[in-house]
Amino acid sequence: DIDDCFDEDGLWLNHMGKYRQCRWFFTDEFEVTEKLKLNCGVTEIGHKCKEACGCGKLHVDFLDTSSQGSEAEKRNEGANDEGVECEDEEGDWM
Repeated sequence: DIDDCFDEDGLWLNHMGKYRQCRWFFTDEFEVTEKLKLNCGVTEIGHKCKEACGCGKLHVDFLDTSSQGSEAEKRNEGANDEGVECEDEEGDWM
């Protein structure tokens, strides 16, 4: 809902367990995409900073990986509309 598309004031936990304001997403232009992918729809800051996260338009909320099972799969159905191959890589990740 476009009416709900705003950044909430406050300090919110990011993927590194640090408290940041919504403007943190854009403090280092070289890390913006990575910060968005790791937080939007996933962490506290990603849920509280909806405008910074593109109001759901950026990669279907970058898929809420905190959701389990079929709900996450349903949201993923339209995420690859451009025919781009997407595969998981094996390995140990943080």
